[in-house]
Amino acid sequence: MNDYLLGQSDWLVNYAERHRAGQRVGTALTESTANFLVNRRMAKSQQMRWTRRGADRVLQVRCAVYNGT
Repeated sequence: MNDYLLGQSDWLVNYAERHRAGQRVGTALTESTANFLVNRRMAKSQQMRWTRRGADRVLQVRCAVYNGT
């Protein structure tokens, strides 16, 4: 387990550091909101629904905008 954690250390989030910096720690609210919006837009009962490909592209753009990339 320690070898795995050491190998992944560049990708691990330091939650204590984020908390001290006043940054969000949990993602549950963000994830549940995203799931709600995507599921609602992709529902067959919607007049203008997304295709799976379209939803993926919209989410990629939203993430890029949010991340400033």
